[in-house]
Amino acid sequence: SFTLASKVICDDTYSNKSCSIVSQGMSQLREINQMDKEMCQYLEWELSEAPVILKEFEVIIRRDFIGPGPIQFS
Repeated sequence: SFTLASKVICDDTYSNKSCSIVSQGMSQLREINQMDKEMCQYLEWELSEAPVILKEFEVIIRRDFIGPGPIQFS
């Protein structure tokens, strides 16, 4: 639950693989992934969307964000 909360709250967070390394063998990557999945199910979060919905979203984003954007990279 802590890793999942961190992902929700923070823009820049550790990956599950990093958490597995930091835990020094207490939790395997497979177990952390499973815990995240189970917590999302418990919270009734729907994290997948139908392809048609994603395509409609992509069309809107591409339409509304044409050009270089407000931030200029050098």
